[in-house]
Amino acid sequence: MATTEPRSRCGILYIDDEEKSLKYFRLAFGEKYPIFTALSGEEGLDTLRREHERIGILVSDQRMPEMKGADVLGVARQEFPNVVRILTTAYSNLEDAIAAVNKGHIYQYVVKPWDTTELGMVLQRAADFFHVVSERDELLALKMSTLQRILCGDRVRWLLLNASATRLRALATLIDALPDTMRPTAPRTNVDFQLGSLLAREYANAAAISDILARSEDLSNDLAATLQAFTEAVKNTQSAEIRFDAGTNGVAEIFIQTAGGFEKSWKAVQGIFSLLVQRETEPRGVWFLRVLESLALAKRPLRLEIRSAEGPGDPFQFRFATDEAEPISPEQVLGRLQERFSAWDIARL
Repeated sequence: MATTEPRSRCGILYIDDEEKSLKYFRLAFGEKYPIFTALSGEEGLDTLRREHERIGILVSDQRMPEMKGADVLGVARQEFPNVVRILTTAYSNLEDAIAAVNKGHIYQYVVKPWDTTELGMVLQRAADFFHVVSERDELLALKMSTLQRILCGDRVRWLLLNASATRLRALATLIDALPDTMRPTAPRTNVDFQLGSLLAREYANAAAISDILARSEDLSNDLAATLQAFTEAVKNTQSAEIRFDAGTNGVAEIFIQTAGGFEKSWKAVQGIFSLLVQRETEPRGVWFLRVLESLALAKRPLRLEIRSAEGPGDPFQFRFATDEAEPISPEQVLGRLQERFSAWDIARL
């Protein structure tokens, strides 16, 4: 992808059980790269999971007391395949290093004690490789996310085939309430770029939606029962406290408090809107559509608030006007969906 902007600096995580090695590494390369350090394999993996968006290179010593470097790099390969992995080892451990290369766990090995100039060249090549792979994946992500957007639109078209007026209003309400962006929940892997995998997931999505809609058909006119089903769907997929208030002013209110901090709140939001934009539709997303249908039948608006029990960030608040007076056509619903999608950076869905 052509760009005139300079590449962002590639962060390096260095794992070694010797504090002096960590200190020398930071002194040698700290001016050129953001440096993260860890004294053990477990600590290093925790750092990588927490800071993976800022780390492009992982360097690990082989001989550590609790977890060998090759094992650390093997775990990193499974969880973060795009991170470039380098093993540092003494001459006596060359067989372990060669075995790690053959297994595909590492990009290269460097013999200790390492030469600063030589290691600097290795790190530069690794950083260039990381940037090339990242740019390739951005292009693939754009292509697959565009296909994903088309499939998500097809989900809505499928729901509209035999849609009642209340479902049309419910879908329009759901689309209008979409947040301005949906953050990705996990690093991308090769499976995200496979068309067959995308189609298989979408088939599973359609089957799950059909099953829930069939089981909930009798609940459309029963707001309390539908809300109870939605509550159970959220509880089954999210550690959360849910409270429903019928409201004295005619506005129904649902309050969801997640137990795992701000990131859990985002996952709750993504689950509710999964019918429209997520790669995998969650039961709570389909049940929430049923809630909106029931509110539309009852001509009741809804205020939904999702907040975390701890951590920063304001609560996510949405007000759904399900009592629209004017009739809505399927074309208008699809137009609203296209309008929202067009405003998003779809490569980051």
